[in-house]
Amino acid sequence: MDDALRALEMEALAGDAQAYRSLGRALIRAGRFREAKSAFRKYMDSDPHFTPEEYKHFIQETASVGTIFQPLPDFATYTIAPTSRTCAAEVHRLRADDSAVYQPLAMVFDEKTKTYKPAKRMFTFEENIRARVEDYNTLTDEQGSPRTMRQRLALFGQWLSSCTGIYHKANSTKFKIDPMCRQLIGIQKGFNRGFLEIPYESADGTELDSSEDVYSRASGYMPLTSADQVVNHKGWRIAVQDKGLLKESAEIYFSLRESGMGFWVIENPDKDQLRTLVLYDLDNDSYAFAGWCLDYGAQSLRVAQK
Repeated sequence: MDDALRALEMEALAGDAQAYRSLGRALIRAGRFREAKSAFRKYMDSDPHFTPEEYKHFIQETASVGTIFQPLPDFATYTIAPTSRTCAAEVHRLRADDSAVYQPLAMVFDEKTKTYKPAKRMFTFEENIRARVEDYNTLTDEQGSPRTMRQRLALFGQWLSSCTGIYHKANSTKFKIDPMCRQLIGIQKGFNRGFLEIPYESADGTELDSSEDVYSRASGYMPLTSADQVVNHKGWRIAVQDKGLLKESAEIYFSLRESGMGFWVIENPDKDQLRTLVLYDLDNDSYAFAGWCLDYGAQSLRVAQK
């Protein structure tokens, strides 16, 4: 298997973008999901041509690594649904949304069949950032007319929920970021509390400590003042692992504002707790908010047919 993987990788590096897709499939079969996701990302970055049915198939094919669906083909578009009352309500409303025909998928445990099945999911925090940048960089509309700056910044003007989880450790400044949180994706219908009580030590994700960087907290908001500060910020780097994407997003933001893009965390909570990482809108400094209560409401992006 390793020889076959190396051969596919050499083909891809030689300029055969389709080989990245084949490499991704082979890596999934080998159980190497992180590497598979990277291969599929490189395939998508090559701007492959899809028909609508081929695109649907690709979304299904990559479900086990979280679905690689961006950048969107020209027949798909981002939409935003009205706000749901809770995070759980939005998760289950999204699954049933027939208009979200190209929505990213994740494998979710089905209690009835006792098996894992693909289900529509919210975007990750990074995918929300990518959607903003991609939409901002779309310079013309479907008729070929120039889009106004207001149109290009439309997604920057919306706060967005995500399936990226933030685990806060009780009585501590430590927290973990889980880019694609299975507990949030699989949250039970009807859940209506501020957070999930998940034991911190068993939680997935990358651990950080808010005492080791510039974070906003209950004692005060700490905005960042440049794209370089954002790119070098530990929290932002884990939440948006594509450094080039993070830098481009920050440069767009700071071309419009002098400061912002802070990273808000909870410190020393009474209990271990899991919340969702919310991306705030341009008017609220586009900061990353890790203190969002799951019963506050939720608003997420959809991928629909144009």
